[in-house]
Amino acid sequence: MPEKVPMHQYLESLDANIQSLRKELRSKENKVLDNIPDLGIRITGDYYVESVGSIIHFEDGIMESMYTPHALLARDRTIDRWSEARLDFFQAIARQIPKHSRVLNIGAGGDIAPIQAMIDSEHEIISTDLAEDTIQALKKRIDTSAFAGDLMYLERLLPGPVDFFIGNSTLGYVEPGKLLSVIENVYKLMIKGGVFTFDLSPWPSYFNIINNRQEQTLINESDVDPRKLIEYIDRYGEIDGINAMAHHVFFQGTAVSLTLLKIVRAEFEKLGAQCSIGVFAFRDGEGSSTNCFTLRVSKDYEPILEPVEGEEVFDSCNELFINMQSHAPAYVIGYIDRKSGMELARKLGISCDPRNAPWLVADFIEEHQDSRELPDEIRESVLAELDLDAFLDRVRPYITQEKTYKAPKQLDHDIAYDQYMHKAVFIGEVPFSREEADRRIDAQYEKARERLANKAERKAAEREKDKRRDDRKRAKKARKKQR
Repeated sequence: MPEKVPMHQYLESLDANIQSLRKELRSKENKVLDNIPDLGIRITGDYYVESVGSIIHFEDGIMESMYTPHALLARDRTIDRWSEARLDFFQAIARQIPKHSRVLNIGAGGDIAPIQAMIDSEHEIISTDLAEDTIQALKKRIDTSAFAGDLMYLERLLPGPVDFFIGNSTLGYVEPGKLLSVIENVYKLMIKGGVFTFDLSPWPSYFNIINNRQEQTLINESDVDPRKLIEYIDRYGEIDGINAMAHHVFFQGTAVSLTLLKIVRAEFEKLGAQCSIGVFAFRDGEGSSTNCFTLRVSKDYEPILEPVEGEEVFDSCNELFINMQSHAPAYVIGYIDRKSGMELARKLGISCDPRNAPWLVADFIEEHQDSRELPDEIRESVLAELDLDAFLDRVRPYITQEKTYKAPKQLDHDIAYDQYMHKAVFIGEVPFSREEADRRIDAQYEKARERLANKAERKAAEREKDKRRDDRKRAKKARKKQR
């Protein structure tokens, strides 16, 4: 094997490759944007985005997965609770890797735990994410080499292979039509192997595919769907319906994650890799835990396949999923709006007005939810809906591009705002009360009513204008006839 290029030379060549690729992509694409547009701008098509340095596909304003500085804050709240356990885990992985290895951390986001672990073990660590602003936010958190780049073009960007890859949830967030190409790039460019985790719910498009969803039902597709909850209450009754929904949400997220892990593993093995899968429980100081699924890939370094202390290895994703089913999750509804709140209030026998319904329903669900009390037959019925092989069969055509994924129709903007404000208060994302949230939601719906009224007035004016024009035409014809 040729001698490894010194790190500073490697980074210089990397930067030159980045600039060259961006220049080429920019010249190919007529549609150029400086930054990612606001969600309210519903553009469709392929655009070269300067702040990303790549061509991004938009479908009615919805783009492929990427972290932004705003999204980083939301993710921080998710992972900070397990920060100590996560650092221990990545440090254990770092110790499995030979000293002074060159490691590429893909889909870094703002997560410093894997980076810190590699630095502590004296490895050369380079991180990447899609968006330039995310990379800049990451560099403010930790002194590290990092670059913005699209994994689709990774072979064009890297001056040469690296010893190992790591990726925290990244491969579960790659859009379906790009996943195979990304896996091929990663495998081609790793010298020895890599470790990839699946500790967060995959990109929502996979939930849309699995549920054959034509319309956005929630801002976060892996959360509790009020419409689905109504279905479960109708099927199982009030309390069992609530607990069945908790069970469904937890295990659907698990099943979709494992479906993606199953696909990714199979593709690496097709390319010639040896793989192992497992699960590691992150625990916080209060004794709670969350599961992190692991995929280990060996190209020429079998020790990377061995589990670290506390990690349990399984022969298959199906076996792992069965093992997880003894858990008793508890979830509270978050993304709820006034309309779905009233529907649920009626189902639950709660007397209230639409304004109070989401709050009272959420409180009721939190008070009565305990999936440990779920009867066995209901538990089995819910789990029967979550079949990994069935999910895989639904996803595979989009992965192989036999079918092209199109984002479902967006949820009405005002309802989405309604849902978001409730969720933000529930999780403490905003520093104001329920009353203030209601005031803001009222204002949003009032604006919507004004828009509708103005629209109706414009249409009425247009109809009146058209009527006058038609009247003039008829009068003109009548005069001609009289002559």
